[in-house]
Amino acid sequence: MEGNPLEPDVAGRLLITHRRSNVAGARAARCYAPGRAARFLREQMPFRPTLIERAYSLAVTGIYANPSEVKKALALEGYTGLEIQTQLHGSTITTALMKRCKDSYRAPPVE
Repeated sequence: MEGNPLEPDVAGRLLITHRRSNVAGARAARCYAPGRAARFLREQMPFRPTLIERAYSLAVTGIYANPSEVKKALALEGYTGLEIQTQLHGSTITTALMKRCKDSYRAPPVE
């Protein structure tokens, strides 16, 4: 991008430079510009956690009894089946999710 990243262009928009992470699955963009530009980025590009981060956070809520329920919840949140299948496949991640689900699961009350 051309111009100073903190100066508005002729249309009044902020020119924001950002760097992409080279780590697969990392957040799409991180803003290194201070002040107005960072606030603009937060407002215009809302944060969405990576699939693995979200899977771990759902597993510790106590709502899901096993990893397959976590995967169903991720699909309902808009993550694609291909993302879920490729990133949450394998015994290591499944075991880690199962441990977190088991440690924090609270069965619904019986009426």
